[in-house]
Amino acid sequence: MLNDAMTSMTMSVTIFNIDFTGLQTADVNDNLAAAHIHASPTATTVNAPVVWGFFGSPFNDNNPNDTVVTPFATGVGGTITGKWDAPEGNGTTLTDQLANILSGNSYINFHTTQYGGGETRGFLQIVPEPSTVLLFGTGFGGLLALAMRRHRRSGAAVEQI
Repeated sequence: MLNDAMTSMTMSVTIFNIDFTGLQTADVNDNLAAAHIHASPTATTVNAPVVWGFFGSPFNDNNPNDTVVTPFATGVGGTITGKWDAPEGNGTTLTDQLANILSGNSYINFHTTQYGGGETRGFLQIVPEPSTVLLFGTGFGGLLALAMRRHRRSGAAVEQI
């Protein structure tokens, strides 16, 4: 979620079948080694560089460290939450990457012991702040009420026979 001022982005990602602790499975190949956001104008067709690391190396959630890693109590996987603050980044900043993020040219990549180049990736979807959703909902509700009022006026002029 990108804040209204576009100075920070929070995320929550849940991943299944990747071992968060090294103890969720006996197989060491599925152990989580790193997780990052990658971005570039060509990210949908070519591997993009790491722009913000939130698990493993590079780790860029350091001003302050907002990352919380929560392995599943049962099963394999877990949830990671974090916040990319304005001064953080891997040789870049959130501000520098906004165009890539907003245009769909950024993804999260989870790297495992077996697949150091990336086990799985998912493209970022920006979710508006609750205040934006509320504002949109209020505006839509107002338009709906106006349309209903106009509809009632036009219907009131028709006589039934």
